[in-house]
Amino acid sequence: MSKPIRVLHVVTIMNLGGIEAFIMNFYRNIDRSKIQFDFIVHRKIRGHFDDEIEKLGGVIYRFNSISLNNIITYNIKLNKFFKNHTEYSIIHSHISSNSFFVLNTAKRFKIKCRIAHSHSNAAIGPKRILKILLKILLIRQPTHFFACSEDAAKWLFSEKQLPKVKLFKNAIVTDNFKFDKKRRDDLRSLYNINSKTVYGHIGNFNLEKNHFFLLEIFSEIMKIDSNSKLLLIGDGKLREEIYSKIIKLKLDDCVELMGSREDISDILQMVDIFIFPSFFEGFGIVAIEAQASGLKTFVSDSLPKEIFITNNIFKISLNKTAKQWANIIYNNQNKLEREDQYKIVANEGYDIKSNVIKLQKFYLRNS
Repeated sequence: MSKPIRVLHVVTIMNLGGIEAFIMNFYRNIDRSKIQFDFIVHRKIRGHFDDEIEKLGGVIYRFNSISLNNIITYNIKLNKFFKNHTEYSIIHSHISSNSFFVLNTAKRFKIKCRIAHSHSNAAIGPKRILKILLKILLIRQPTHFFACSEDAAKWLFSEKQLPKVKLFKNAIVTDNFKFDKKRRDDLRSLYNINSKTVYGHIGNFNLEKNHFFLLEIFSEIMKIDSNSKLLLIGDGKLREEIYSKIIKLKLDDCVELMGSREDISDILQMVDIFIFPSFFEGFGIVAIEAQASGLKTFVSDSLPKEIFITNNIFKISLNKTAKQWANIIYNNQNKLEREDQYKIVANEGYDIKSNVIKLQKFYLRNS
């Protein structure tokens, strides 16, 4: 029996997050007798999924984070890596414009299939200018161009590259999100939130997720309905600032920081309303999961059109005030009764089973 081909995925760190969930959903469901995943990560510390990756047979190679201060040493390490690891014919990079460095080196070592995968549709923060410059340089390095949405493709790739882009949907195990009233009631009882209207948000504590505005929205909701609770699922560098905002708005009794979680389908069973006011999203897989769970889902107008699947999703402009968001959410939250939506999501092509076959065929054809 022949050995499986090994695909080298390039990521920041395999912690809980949208990109990482996308990769792990495919990794768990792909035929690992034919295809095996290995990883270059850009953190020395272990990530949340590292143990599972190693149990599934994957190998993890650790690099330092990419910065202006270490580009020379980073490229020296990349050269040494590809010189010593000739087993890879496919490299699949998920690090946006930073893909330039690794794919440029992979090209010089004549790696046959070099994939740049766009998971974002904008850049924010102090590294914005550098990211824009690097994406301009990312022209001749990839052999293949992937994106999770049309917006994500347009952000990272040039006009000439766009016709070549393959869209891979951020697929989920749709059956896991089937609404179950008994499961919901049991969980709400466990967390002592039976009588409350529960709002939820899932996302790492980064600028693009717009948590500070989310808290302002919830503060306005509390003025309308004080019997409410907000569950924040995620973690990250802005945690302390977000907690300070919660205290400032006097929301500490009704906002719960639940940390990074794997039991997202259980969390969504407990929630009544899902709010997602991101500044930008390459896709926004949690909005798909929320819809599959039958939740009323309120998102910003910066999200890609691909996530608008069911009648339960509402788009609100970021130009509107927190009070306007709160009124729209409150006035529409009971518009539709909660019902199973997971089959609708599956029929729109977001179930993992059909998508993993598509990616598997691509890898085998291009190895």
